[in-house]
Amino acid sequence: MRLTTRLGFRRDTPILDLGCGTGRLATGILTTIGHAEHYRGVDVSERAIRWCERFITRDHHGFVFLHTDVRHERYNPDGKNALEGFRFPFADAEFEIVYAYSVFSHMRDPDVRLYLDEVQRVTSPTGRLFFTAFAEEDVPDVMENPPNYRVDWGGTPLHCVRYNRKFLEGLVVMAGFGVDRFDYATETNGQSAVYASKRPAGA
Repeated sequence: MRLTTRLGFRRDTPILDLGCGTGRLATGILTTIGHAEHYRGVDVSERAIRWCERFITRDHHGFVFLHTDVRHERYNPDGKNALEGFRFPFADAEFEIVYAYSVFSHMRDPDVRLYLDEVQRVTSPTGRLFFTAFAEEDVPDVMENPPNYRVDWGGTPLHCVRYNRKFLEGLVVMAGFGVDRFDYATETNGQSAVYASKRPAGA
């Protein structure tokens, strides 16, 4: 499990799961590690959060799930709040690991910038970030639902947001992280995996 082998996760490691959905990562932790003392999962889907509360938190109190009612054209079109100015409901430096699987792959770059700034705020000085995204060399900086790219994305908003790799890594660096590892097209639908570490202040 990459969480332990590459990110150094242990039971007592505070972790934030962005876009937790119906508990994919939480279930993986329970299956392979058995417990987590400080897991927080957030998602714009209220249904997903309620499912996680019913089937995970009920028996595992270290797992807490929160609904963020932010408008997202694909996953929460009736959301009440705009993403601009949004802050995660967590303390500064609360987490050692932030995990965002298939989140930035459905977000435009201004929103990714905002999320990354918030990730920077809520991670400890030694914090680590893992995320997946559609990223390619020699393509425009950002393109939504690019035609003839991997699958037919159709007309659904934000089904696939593809990034130029250098542009995406630049966003990560601007948020105060250094990219440690990039695994090309190893994830769902050809997404790439990105591992990053928080840089010391002033670095």
